[in-house]
Amino acid sequence: MNPNEMNKYPFESTSRIEISESAFRNNLDFIQKQVGEKTQISAVVKANAYGHSFETFIPMAERAGIRHFSVFSLEEAWNVKQLLQTDADIMIMGSVPDAALEWVVANRIEVFIFEPERLKAILKIALQLDVKARIHLEFETGMNRTGFLGNEIPVIRAILDLFPDAYTLE
Repeated sequence: MNPNEMNKYPFESTSRIEISESAFRNNLDFIQKQVGEKTQISAVVKANAYGHSFETFIPMAERAGIRHFSVFSLEEAWNVKQLLQTDADIMIMGSVPDAALEWVVANRIEVFIFEPERLKAILKIALQLDVKARIHLEFETGMNRTGFLGNEIPVIRAILDLFPDAYTLE
């Protein structure tokens, strides 16, 4: 069959998922009791809330008391931000394009930083905007993906010391 013929056939999903708000609240309450009241739970909603849709999940999570959402990309952060009805925080777990760092800082979005030059760049932007960048320092732990190496700690410390009022370590 050629790809152009595919639109002749109706595609119907063979599965359906239903999210129970009461079950979600019960699960959230159970987890919160296990980790303690001082621990903030982050709802990881990357990939459009794992296919459940931001529009469905974000309002339900906020009603249940979630005040922190983790996404993978800048686009997902923007989409979640548009739906928020509270002062919930957003954290981007993936890489952020250089051109978007100003938007991230201005909108108090938390980001992972794993390169010295990126650390300098975001802190300079924070100083220009007079807003603290909300950063998580990511360290390489053996997966050989992203993260600062242990021998970079003095460099990181020196950069942070140059910009003491430009960041909050999350």
